[in-house]
Amino acid sequence: MKKILVTLFAVFTFTALTVAQNTTFEKGTSVVSAGVGIGSNYYGLGYSMVIPQVFASYEYGIMDNLFSNGKGAIGVGGLIGYTSAAWKYAGASYNINYLTFATRGALHYEFVENLDTYGGISLGYYAVNHSMGNEIPWTGRSGAFLWELNVGARYYFTPNLAGMAEVGYGISALNIGISYRF
Repeated sequence: MKKILVTLFAVFTFTALTVAQNTTFEKGTSVVSAGVGIGSNYYGLGYSMVIPQVFASYEYGIMDNLFSNGKGAIGVGGLIGYTSAAWKYAGASYNINYLTFATRGALHYEFVENLDTYGGISLGYYAVNHSMGNEIPWTGRSGAFLWELNVGARYYFTPNLAGMAEVGYGISALNIGISYRF
């Protein structure tokens, strides 16, 4: 009888673990995030940051139950961001501002309860405003296609509020902020 109970307990536990749902991000979930980027990939050596990368993003779950254990989900959304930098050399000053618009997609997987981990890609456009102030003032505008790869996580301290962090190539090397799930 003891062997049967242990076997039933093991089967029940295994079944519960393999059919567990991703509770942090699933189909129909909406998440709004806002934060600051550290280590901009936009401007190079010699520039000093005037305004760090600030961003706001939205993501909506479009698919879940991707893996046999039900913990995988896909989300899509968008991001808007802004950053500004300055460079001074030999009496000349150069200012540059970036306004970013991107669509995003991410694959989510919950390894630990309350921890939403994901990897994703962003595709979009950044508009650039340049200005130079010296003997011959100059201003200009340009822009370019942007792409970004990132890996991130959101840890939910309450059912709806999370701290978030992303690392990757693109807008910033590290994004940190808060997320609200509804």
